Amino acid sequence: MKVVIADAGPLIGLARIDQLALLPGLFDKVWITDVIAAEIGLTPAPVNPQSYPGLASLQLSCQQGWLQIAPVIELEPDRYRPINPGVDAGEASATGLALRQQAAGHSVLLVVDDRCGRAEARQQGVAIMGTAAVLVLAKERGLVAACSPLLRSFIKSCFMLTHQKPDGESGVHKLSMAYGALTGPASSFSMHSIAGLEGSPCPSGQHLTAPAWGWR
Repeated sequence: MKVVIADAGPLIGLARIDQLALLPGLFDKVWITDVIAAEIGLTPAPVNPQSYPGLASLQLSCQQGWLQIAPVIELEPDRYRPINPGVDAGEASATGLALRQQAAGHSVLLVVDDRCGRAEARQQGVAIMGTAAVLVLAKERGLVAACSPLLRSFIKSCFMLTHQKPDGESGVHKLSMAYGALTGPASSFSMHSIAGLEGSPCPSGQHLTAPAWGWR
């Protein structure tokens, strides 16, 4: 069984550029944790109660059934804890869910943009894909005519959010952090790496790419 889990940033980013439908088109079903659901405003007690562009699309996605909140599982104290101190609660919950699914024998892909979250997932052996890689894969599958205009729109939406005061560690704030991961001077990303195609290391030392993951 193939399991796709999404962090808050990619969901908000795709919702803001009206491309959420790419996710069920590529993966059929996407799981989120209860922590991430609260971050993006999909629970009765959201982390950030204010509305934002794209929230209605996310709510509709839950109603349609392809975006699902994973059942809450109480973990023992000695279970997974993040290695990276920069990993927030949402990213930690997504990585924890990914590890539980892997332990159950499933193939897992985590869609995440935040730099710390990506590093944590890689360290834990979880395959990752960024939002831009989703757009690249959608282009390869014929779901969109071109990914470059969508990528520019995504980066523009992230840039707009960097000029908004964050309300706690909400998903909206995490999207502005994703913009820093894409464009920050410390990243030195090429266009290929901006696309978020790197994944967990293969035994050969190479990296999994979106096409190689085999999500058909």
